[in-house]
Amino acid sequence: MRDRETGVFFSGVLGDRSETAVRRGRYRRLSGFFSIVRAGCCILLALCILPGISSAAIHTTLGSDVHLSGISYGSSNVYLFVTGPNLPMEGAAPNNIAAGGGMTRVGVDVDGSWSYDWDTHAIPLDAGSYTVWVVDAPVGRAELAGHDYATITVTFSRPYVSVPAAVVPGSLEIHAIPENSSVVVGGQYRGMTPLTLRDLSPGPYIVTISHFSYKPSTRSVTVEAGSTTVMNVTLAPQTGGLRIVTSPNAARIQIDGRDAGISPLTLQDIAVGNHTVVAHQEGYRTTEQEVSVPAGQTVNISLTLLPSTPAPSATQAGNAGTTVLLAIMAGIAGCAILRRK
Repeated sequence: MRDRETGVFFSGVLGDRSETAVRRGRYRRLSGFFSIVRAGCCILLALCILPGISSAAIHTTLGSDVHLSGISYGSSNVYLFVTGPNLPMEGAAPNNIAAGGGMTRVGVDVDGSWSYDWDTHAIPLDAGSYTVWVVDAPVGRAELAGHDYATITVTFSRPYVSVPAAVVPGSLEIHAIPENSSVVVGGQYRGMTPLTLRDLSPGPYIVTISHFSYKPSTRSVTVEAGSTTVMNVTLAPQTGGLRIVTSPNAARIQIDGRDAGISPLTLQDIAVGNHTVVAHQEGYRTTEQEVSVPAGQTVNISLTLLPSTPAPSATQAGNAGTTVLLAIMAGIAGCAILRRK
């Protein structure tokens, strides 16, 4: 028996997508190839699909240019016909679908390769799946026995244009305490409060409100289509602390005119900025000091109170005068006695 090696390799390409398929009735796996056994010969066909998959597929739209190519060893031509929706059972030539029947002959180059561009723009195809048959001889579907052939499925869908629905914008109205707070929306500075932002696309936004000496506030707010979303924010002051000691202890402490307690004293949540600290204690002079409180820090203050000097009373003043007068009179009497002698 004389051995004869031939093969048919078929691929379909659309854009950068390549599909390869071979359909056979009986085969067995042999070292990465499929060996097709029939009486008198053995045909080796290189496959790029997994065992058990009989064909590959191309998905495109009606009117597309489908590029088909492959390799056929041992034949100078390959013959293409198509079967599918509303086509004859025996198929039709790809380049003459309207006439029905027939096939398209494609020449094979000296290196065994062939290619065919199937322009479906002017062909009356219906949407659906079609099978392209490639045969090594001009035989119909009913006469494929004894011939090499391959198939690929091409599925056509109707072209469509997606028109997005009109987007109705919304607005965002922002108020903050204190006023003139900075507003950042989605990472972009948008102005100072009170602020109204219009023509915003509906959806969620991240809004950050900030002001000097206040803690920033970040919130997520959703803008509704065709409406105004109102956002009210009250910022909390940035704070620090004061640690106050006095000499002597037990002085009454006031901060900005408000009683704060008895020293020694540690106070938290003091607003950032300048403050006046006053210390009072009976018998001592009132002492005060200006202090600046930074954010997140505790400031130490030491106050020294000086004793106060009491003013003389009226009785004490009268007694002192009497004592001086008596001393003067005693002096005069003494002088008189000395003269008599």
